[in-house]
Amino acid sequence: EKINYQGVFGQFEYSLDGFTVFAQGSLSNQSYQKIDRWNYAEETKSKFDNKFGFNIKGGASYTIDDAHTIFGNIGYYSRQPFLDNVFVSNTVNFLEPSVDNEKIFGVEAGYKYSDEILAVNFNAYLTNWDNRFTAYGARDYSVGGTVYQDVTYLFTGVGQRHKGLELEFDVNVLSNLKLRGYGSIGDWKYDGASPYRVRDNESFDIVFEDTKGQDLTGVRVGNAAQTTFGLGLKYYIIPALSIDADYNHYARLYGNVEVDDVIKSSLAGEVYQPEELKAYNVVDAGLSYTYTMKNGHNLKLRGNVKNLFNENYFSRKDNFGYYYGLGTTWNTGVTYNF
Repeated sequence: EKINYQGVFGQFEYSLDGFTVFAQGSLSNQSYQKIDRWNYAEETKSKFDNKFGFNIKGGASYTIDDAHTIFGNIGYYSRQPFLDNVFVSNTVNFLEPSVDNEKIFGVEAGYKYSDEILAVNFNAYLTNWDNRFTAYGARDYSVGGTVYQDVTYLFTGVGQRHKGLELEFDVNVLSNLKLRGYGSIGDWKYDGASPYRVRDNESFDIVFEDTKGQDLTGVRVGNAAQTTFGLGLKYYIIPALSIDADYNHYARLYGNVEVDDVIKSSLAGEVYQPEELKAYNVVDAGLSYTYTMKNGHNLKLRGNVKNLFNENYFSRKDNFGYYYGLGTTWNTGVTYNF
Protein backbone atom coordinates (compact mmCIF):
# COMPACT_ATOMS: atom_id res chain seq x y z
CA GLU A 1 0.00 0.00 0.00
CA LYS A 2 0.96 3.63 -0.47
CA ILE A 3 -0.57 6.37 1.64
CA ASN A 4 0.33 10.00 0.96
CA TYR A 5 -0.59 12.76 3.35
CA GLN A 6 -0.48 16.54 3.10
CA GLY A 7 -1.79 18.98 5.67
CA VAL A 8 -1.83 22.54 6.96
CA PHE A 9 -2.46 23.67 10.53
CA GLY A 10 -3.08 26.99 12.25
CA GLN A 11 -3.75 28.18 15.80
CA PHE A 12 -4.75 31.48 17.38
CA GLU A 13 -4.68 32.40 21.08
CA TYR A 14 -5.54 35.63 22.89
CA SER A 15 -5.11 36.40 26.61
CA LEU A 16 -6.08 39.47 28.67
CA ASP A 17 -6.68 39.93 32.40
CA GLY A 18 -7.29 36.29 33.20
CA PHE A 19 -9.38 35.65 30.09
CA THR A 20 -8.02 33.33 27.39
CA VAL A 21 -9.58 32.26 24.13
CA PHE A 22 -8.13 30.04 21.40
CA ALA A 23 -9.06 28.55 18.05
CA GLN A 24 -7.30 26.04 15.87
CA GLY A 25 -7.97 24.30 12.60
CA SER A 26 -6.39 22.06 10.00
CA LEU A 27 -6.99 20.76 6.49
CA SER A 28 -5.56 17.54 5.10
CA ASN A 29 -5.58 15.36 2.03
CA GLN A 30 -4.91 11.63 2.22
CA SER A 31 -4.49 9.46 -0.86
CA TYR A 32 -4.55 5.66 -0.95
CA GLN A 33 -3.16 3.11 -3.37
CA LYS A 34 -3.24 -0.65 -2.89
CA ILE A 35 -0.77 -3.03 -4.57
CA ASP A 36 -1.51 -6.76 -4.99
CA ARG A 37 1.49 -9.05 -5.55
CA TRP A 38 -0.22 -12.27 -4.46
CA ASN A 39 -3.15 -13.03 -6.71
CA TYR A 40 -1.83 -12.08 -10.14
CA ALA A 41 0.99 -13.13 -12.43
CA GLU A 42 2.02 -9.49 -12.55
CA GLU A 43 1.77 -6.81 -9.93
CA THR A 44 -1.66 -5.12 -9.90
CA LYS A 45 -2.28 -1.63 -8.57
CA SER A 46 -5.31 0.46 -7.84
CA LYS A 47 -5.54 4.09 -8.78
CA PHE A 48 -4.93 6.68 -6.07
CA ASP A 49 -8.07 7.72 -4.19
CA ASN A 50 -8.01 11.12 -2.49
CA LYS A 51 -9.99 11.93 0.63
CA PHE A 52 -10.05 15.33 2.32
CA GLY A 53 -10.38 15.85 6.06
CA PHE A 54 -10.38 18.72 8.49
CA ASN A 55 -10.77 19.65 12.13
CA ILE A 56 -11.73 22.81 13.96
CA LYS A 57 -11.59 23.44 17.69
CA GLY A 58 -12.10 26.40 19.98
CA GLY A 59 -12.20 27.14 23.65
CA ALA A 60 -12.05 29.73 26.39
CA SER A 61 -11.10 30.01 30.06
CA TYR A 62 -11.45 32.65 32.73
CA THR A 63 -9.39 32.82 35.92
CA ILE A 64 -10.81 34.51 39.04
CA ASP A 65 -8.56 35.67 41.92
CA ASP A 66 -5.60 33.65 40.53
CA ALA A 67 -7.13 30.48 42.01
CA HIS A 68 -10.48 29.69 40.35
CA THR A 69 -10.66 28.93 36.63
CA ILE A 70 -13.62 27.92 34.50
CA PHE A 71 -13.07 26.60 30.99
CA GLY A 72 -14.80 25.09 27.99
CA ASN A 73 -13.80 23.53 24.66
CA ILE A 74 -15.69 22.43 21.56
CA GLY A 75 -14.42 20.72 18.44
CA TYR A 76 -15.36 18.86 15.28
CA TYR A 77 -13.21 16.40 13.32
CA SER A 78 -13.71 14.91 9.88
CA ARG A 79 -11.16 12.09 9.79
CA GLN A 80 -10.31 10.01 6.74
CA PRO A 81 -11.03 6.26 7.01
CA PHE A 82 -8.30 3.67 7.37
CA LEU A 83 -7.10 1.85 4.25
CA ASP A 84 -8.85 -1.40 5.25
CA ASN A 85 -12.16 0.42 5.04
CA VAL A 86 -11.52 1.90 1.58
CA PHE A 87 -10.92 -1.33 -0.39
CA VAL A 88 -12.80 -4.59 -0.84
CA SER A 89 -10.83 -7.16 1.17
CA ASN A 90 -8.17 -9.11 -0.72
CA THR A 91 -8.62 -7.03 -3.88
CA VAL A 92 -7.45 -3.71 -5.28
CA ASN A 93 -11.06 -2.65 -5.90
CA PHE A 94 -12.47 0.35 -4.08
CA LEU A 95 -15.55 -0.27 -1.97
CA GLU A 96 -18.77 0.94 -3.62
CA PRO A 97 -20.33 3.12 -2.49
CA SER A 98 -17.21 4.72 -1.06
CA VAL A 99 -16.92 5.15 2.69
CA ASP A 100 -17.31 8.65 4.11
CA ASN A 101 -15.01 10.21 6.69
CA GLU A 102 -15.44 9.47 10.37
CA LYS A 103 -17.20 12.37 12.12
CA ILE A 104 -16.29 13.28 15.69
CA PHE A 105 -17.92 16.04 17.72
CA GLY A 106 -16.73 16.83 21.25
CA VAL A 107 -17.59 19.35 23.94
CA GLU A 108 -16.03 19.76 27.39
CA ALA A 109 -16.49 22.13 30.31
CA GLY A 110 -14.83 22.25 33.69
CA TYR A 111 -13.47 24.00 36.74
CA LYS A 112 -9.96 24.29 38.21
CA TYR A 113 -8.81 25.43 41.63
CA SER A 114 -5.20 25.90 42.67
CA ASP A 115 -3.36 27.32 45.68
CA GLU A 116 -0.22 26.41 47.65
CA ILE A 117 -1.92 23.44 49.34
CA LEU A 118 -4.64 22.15 47.01
CA ALA A 119 -5.08 21.70 43.26
CA VAL A 120 -8.36 20.39 41.83
CA ASN A 121 -9.47 19.79 38.24
CA PHE A 122 -13.07 18.77 37.44
CA ASN A 123 -14.58 18.41 33.98
CA ALA A 124 -17.57 16.99 32.11
CA TYR A 125 -17.41 15.80 28.50
CA LEU A 126 -19.59 14.58 25.65
CA THR A 127 -18.23 12.99 22.48
CA ASN A 128 -20.25 11.78 19.49
CA TRP A 129 -18.28 9.55 17.13
CA ASP A 130 -20.16 8.66 13.93
CA ASN A 131 -19.38 6.65 10.81
CA ARG A 132 -16.61 4.80 12.60
CA PHE A 133 -14.99 1.68 11.14
CA THR A 134 -14.52 -1.23 13.51
CA ALA A 135 -14.01 -4.99 13.21
CA TYR A 136 -15.10 -7.94 15.37
CA GLY A 137 -13.88 -11.53 15.13
CA ALA A 138 -16.22 -14.53 15.29
CA ARG A 139 -16.11 -18.33 14.99
CA ASP A 140 -18.23 -20.88 13.11
CA TYR A 141 -20.22 -18.45 10.99
CA SER A 142 -22.87 -20.12 8.81
CA VAL A 143 -24.31 -18.64 5.61
CA GLY A 144 -25.90 -20.37 2.62
CA GLY A 145 -25.23 -23.81 4.11
CA THR A 146 -21.48 -23.16 4.46
CA VAL A 147 -19.77 -22.84 7.82
CA TYR A 148 -16.73 -20.59 8.05
CA GLN A 149 -14.55 -21.34 11.06
CA ASP A 150 -12.96 -17.89 11.41
CA VAL A 151 -14.56 -14.66 10.18
CA THR A 152 -14.41 -10.94 10.82
CA TYR A 153 -17.39 -8.59 10.84
CA LEU A 154 -16.40 -5.30 9.17
CA PHE A 155 -18.67 -2.46 10.32
CA THR A 156 -18.42 0.74 8.26
CA GLY A 157 -20.84 3.14 9.98
CA VAL A 158 -20.67 2.62 13.72
CA GLY A 159 -21.83 5.41 16.02
CA GLN A 160 -20.70 5.87 19.63
CA ARG A 161 -21.77 8.28 22.36
CA HIS A 162 -19.29 8.93 25.17
CA LYS A 163 -20.19 11.14 28.13
CA GLY A 164 -18.83 11.34 31.64
CA LEU A 165 -17.32 13.19 34.57
CA GLU A 166 -13.65 13.34 35.62
CA LEU A 167 -11.97 14.61 38.80
CA GLU A 168 -8.33 14.83 39.86
CA PHE A 169 -6.63 16.52 42.80
CA ASP A 170 -3.29 17.03 44.57
CA VAL A 171 -2.88 17.98 48.24
CA ASN A 172 0.31 19.06 50.01
CA VAL A 173 -0.45 17.36 53.34
CA LEU A 174 2.98 18.18 54.80
CA SER A 175 6.07 19.84 53.41
CA ASN A 176 7.39 16.37 52.48
CA LEU A 177 4.12 14.47 51.91
CA LYS A 178 1.72 14.77 48.96
CA LEU A 179 -1.66 13.11 48.46
CA ARG A 180 -3.10 12.72 44.97
CA GLY A 181 -6.21 11.14 43.56
CA TYR A 182 -8.53 10.85 40.61
CA GLY A 183 -11.93 9.49 39.68
CA SER A 184 -14.01 9.12 36.56
CA ILE A 185 -17.40 7.75 35.63
CA GLY A 186 -18.47 7.31 32.04
CA ASP A 187 -21.46 6.27 30.00
CA TRP A 188 -20.15 4.92 26.69
CA LYS A 189 -22.61 3.25 24.33
CA TYR A 190 -23.06 2.48 20.66
CA ASP A 191 -25.78 4.37 18.83
CA GLY A 192 -27.58 3.66 15.59
CA ALA A 193 -27.33 1.03 12.87
CA SER A 194 -24.26 0.22 10.79
CA PRO A 195 -23.86 -1.64 7.47
CA TYR A 196 -21.41 -4.51 7.69
CA ARG A 197 -19.61 -7.18 5.69
CA VAL A 198 -18.47 -10.61 6.85
CA ARG A 199 -14.98 -11.67 5.71
CA ASP A 200 -13.70 -15.24 5.70
CA ASN A 201 -10.26 -14.95 7.32
CA GLU A 202 -8.90 -17.95 5.42
CA SER A 203 -9.67 -16.80 1.88
CA PHE A 204 -10.25 -13.11 2.70
CA ASP A 205 -13.40 -13.26 0.60
CA ILE A 206 -16.53 -11.33 1.60
CA VAL A 207 -19.12 -14.05 2.25
CA PHE A 208 -22.02 -11.85 3.38
CA GLU A 209 -23.00 -8.18 3.19
CA ASP A 210 -25.80 -6.32 4.98
CA THR A 211 -26.28 -2.87 3.46
CA LYS A 212 -29.24 -1.97 5.69
CA GLY A 213 -27.16 -2.41 8.81
CA GLN A 214 -27.30 -3.91 12.27
CA ASP A 215 -28.67 -1.76 15.09
CA LEU A 216 -26.20 -1.45 18.00
CA THR A 217 -28.13 1.21 19.94
CA GLY A 218 -27.66 0.89 23.69
CA VAL A 219 -24.83 -1.66 23.55
CA ARG A 220 -22.02 -0.70 25.91
CA VAL A 221 -18.55 -0.04 24.52
CA GLY A 222 -16.20 -2.78 25.67
CA ASN A 223 -12.61 -3.23 26.77
CA ALA A 224 -12.30 0.08 28.63
CA ALA A 225 -13.26 0.58 32.28
CA GLN A 226 -16.09 3.10 32.55
CA THR A 227 -15.61 3.66 36.29
CA THR A 228 -12.14 4.32 37.72
CA PHE A 229 -10.67 5.93 40.80
CA GLY A 230 -7.34 6.00 42.58
CA LEU A 231 -5.39 7.40 45.51
CA GLY A 232 -1.67 7.92 45.81
CA LEU A 233 0.98 9.18 48.23
CA LYS A 234 4.39 10.66 47.53
CA TYR A 235 6.85 11.01 50.42
CA TYR A 236 10.16 12.89 50.26
CA ILE A 237 12.69 11.06 52.46
CA ILE A 238 15.09 13.89 51.70
CA PRO A 239 14.50 16.68 49.14
CA ALA A 240 16.33 14.68 46.46
CA LEU A 241 14.86 11.24 47.26
CA SER A 242 11.17 10.31 47.16
CA ILE A 243 9.03 7.20 47.25
CA ASP A 244 5.46 6.94 45.97
CA ALA A 245 2.60 4.46 45.67
CA ASP A 246 -0.78 4.51 43.94
CA TYR A 247 -3.92 2.41 44.41
CA ASN A 248 -6.07 2.11 41.27
CA HIS A 249 -9.58 0.68 40.96
CA TYR A 250 -11.22 -0.29 37.64
CA ALA A 251 -14.88 -1.25 37.30
CA ARG A 252 -17.74 -1.41 34.79
CA LEU A 253 -15.41 -3.05 32.29
CA TYR A 254 -17.29 -4.87 29.54
CA GLY A 255 -16.17 -7.45 27.02
CA ASN A 256 -16.11 -6.61 23.34
CA VAL A 257 -19.31 -6.88 21.35
CA GLU A 258 -20.20 -10.39 20.18
CA VAL A 259 -21.94 -9.59 16.94
CA ASP A 260 -23.70 -12.94 16.55
CA ASP A 261 -25.39 -12.37 19.90
CA VAL A 262 -26.31 -8.80 18.95
CA ILE A 263 -28.10 -10.08 15.84
CA LYS A 264 -29.91 -12.83 17.78
CA SER A 265 -31.02 -10.35 20.44
CA SER A 266 -32.21 -7.90 17.80
CA LEU A 267 -34.34 -10.55 16.12
CA ALA A 268 -35.83 -11.42 19.52
CA GLY A 269 -36.65 -7.75 20.23
CA GLU A 270 -34.09 -7.53 23.04
CA VAL A 271 -31.20 -5.15 23.72
CA TYR A 272 -27.93 -7.10 23.88
CA GLN A 273 -25.28 -6.21 26.43
CA PRO A 274 -21.74 -7.62 26.49
CA GLU A 275 -20.52 -9.44 29.56
CA GLU A 276 -19.38 -7.25 32.45
CA LEU A 277 -15.95 -8.35 33.69
CA LYS A 278 -15.00 -8.44 37.34
CA ALA A 279 -13.68 -5.18 38.82
CA TYR A 280 -10.04 -5.22 39.85
CA ASN A 281 -7.46 -3.25 41.82
CA VAL A 282 -3.81 -2.58 40.99
CA VAL A 283 -1.12 -1.03 43.18
CA ASP A 284 1.88 0.71 41.58
CA ALA A 285 4.98 2.02 43.32
CA GLY A 286 8.05 4.06 42.45
CA LEU A 287 11.30 5.53 43.70
CA SER A 288 12.98 8.73 42.44
CA TYR A 289 16.35 10.32 43.09
CA THR A 290 17.47 13.66 41.63
CA TYR A 291 21.11 14.71 41.64
CA THR A 292 21.75 18.42 41.04
CA MET A 293 25.14 19.24 39.49
CA LYS A 294 27.22 22.34 40.11
CA ASN A 295 26.34 23.71 36.69
CA GLY A 296 22.62 23.54 37.53
CA HIS A 297 21.92 20.47 35.40
CA ASN A 298 19.86 17.65 36.91
CA LEU A 299 20.28 13.88 36.66
CA LYS A 300 17.12 12.00 37.67
CA LEU A 301 16.99 8.27 38.36
CA ARG A 302 13.54 6.65 38.40
CA GLY A 303 12.31 3.12 39.09
CA ASN A 304 8.72 1.87 38.74
CA VAL A 305 6.94 -1.32 39.72
CA LYS A 306 3.53 -1.86 38.11
CA ASN A 307 0.99 -4.22 39.70
CA LEU A 308 3.15 -4.56 42.80
CA PHE A 309 1.11 -7.42 44.32
CA ASN A 310 0.77 -9.37 41.06
CA GLU A 311 -3.03 -9.05 40.94
CA ASN A 312 -4.69 -11.54 38.55
CA TYR A 313 -7.44 -9.94 36.49
CA PHE A 314 -9.04 -9.96 33.05
CA SER A 315 -8.30 -6.79 31.12
CA ARG A 316 -10.45 -7.58 28.07
CA LYS A 317 -12.63 -10.20 26.43
CA ASP A 318 -13.69 -10.93 22.86
CA ASN A 319 -14.98 -13.83 20.77
CA PHE A 320 -11.66 -15.63 21.18
CA GLY A 321 -11.80 -15.61 24.98
CA TYR A 322 -10.55 -13.74 28.03
CA TYR A 323 -7.23 -11.90 28.24
CA TYR A 324 -5.27 -11.53 31.45
CA GLY A 325 -3.84 -8.15 32.38
CA LEU A 326 -0.12 -7.80 32.96
CA GLY A 327 1.33 -9.22 36.13
CA THR A 328 4.13 -7.50 38.04
CA THR A 329 6.44 -5.54 35.74
CA TRP A 330 9.21 -3.07 36.45
CA ASN A 331 11.28 -0.51 34.61
CA THR A 332 14.04 1.98 35.33
CA GLY A 333 15.03 5.18 33.60
CA VAL A 334 17.55 7.99 33.60
CA THR A 335 16.71 11.60 32.68
CA TYR A 336 19.29 14.32 32.15
CA ASN A 337 18.03 17.93 32.19
CA PHE A 338 20.25 20.72 30.94
